[in-house]
Amino acid sequence: MIHEFHQQLPVDTPLGPGDAILIRCGEHDNFITVILRESRAWVTFKQEQIKSSRCYTMRRNFKHEEMREIIERDVK
Repeated sequence: MIHEFHQQLPVDTPLGPGDAILIRCGEHDNFITVILRESRAWVTFKQEQIKSSRCYTMRRNFKHEEMREIIERDVK
């Protein structure tokens, strides 16, 4: 079964950050096709090779530390 995501999902891969666009579910393995952000290459990974990424404010590229500072500043 192949499922195409309605919205790209930000993920971290062994080749860098990317956006998952579809998943192919097999009998023994699941494969996820990702468009890498830097090279724009389409690469397929096994499910266990990728993780969902932190996506602060929809791809405005805040680093984790920067977002933590913003949140802490706004809480005070």
